[in-house]
Order: sequence, then C-alpha cells, then structure tokens
Amino acid sequence: MGITWAFQPFGDGGWFVDPAGGRPGRGGAAVSVDIADNEATGIRLTDVDFPVGGRLRFQYAVSSEGSFDFFVFRDGGDVLRRSGELGWTVFEHDVAPGLHTFEFLYDKDSSVSRGTDNARIDDLVIEVPCD
Repeated sequence: MGITWAFQPFGDGGWFVDPAGGRPGRGGAAVSVDIADNEATGIRLTDVDFPVGGRLRFQYAVSSEGSFDFFVFRDGGDVLRRSGELGWTVFEHDVAPGLHTFEFLYDKDSSVSRGTDNARIDDLVIEVPCD
C-alpha cells in the first residue's frame, strides 16, 4: 500500500516537474524555479510520521555558483548543503522516530549566477519499516 504526500512550496517561488529533467533514461525530476539574487525557493513535506524510525533516500543534481548558491536538504536543521557543478548523486538519511518536516531548498547569495543555477531531485523514496 502506498502513501501519498503533497509537497508545499515556500520562499520566493517553488519547484516544478521537468518531464525531461531527470536522470538519463528516467524521465522527469523536480527542479527549483529561476530566482533572483538574495532569494530562496523550496518545497516541503510536513507531518511525515516515522513511528519506529526509517530512511529517506533521493538523488540530486546541482548547477550553481560554488560555495555561494546552495541546494539544502533539511530535517529539523541542515542535513545536506551542496553547491557547484554536481551530477546525479544518491543521498541517504536515517530518520529518527517521530514526526518530521523535510525541506528541499535552493538558496542564492547576493550576486553571480553559474551553470543552470538550480537544483534537481529525483527518485525520492521514504522507507518506514512495517510489522
């Protein structure tokens, strides 16, 4: 049985699904919208319950000004911060028991744009052990 969560946008924009923006041969991916300097755009999943803990896994790619514009993943605080030119990379996060809010954010500094100036997420999997 699957569970469906709805992403909520926050910040100075949102994200969109690019049907051809995923990993090669895999179709679409969530992509941060184009934002101006000193802006941030994000999506979040709220009230995700992990009664006995679990794991979250996704792939991400970043094309940004290195060390200044960041893709950030949060679970109560920053868990992952990446910038520069990064191809598709797998990230796994062990999740403690309880309610969680997961945030995916693209954050720009006050100047300069590099690459496609965005972050992409693909293949998000939330694993919660079952009895």
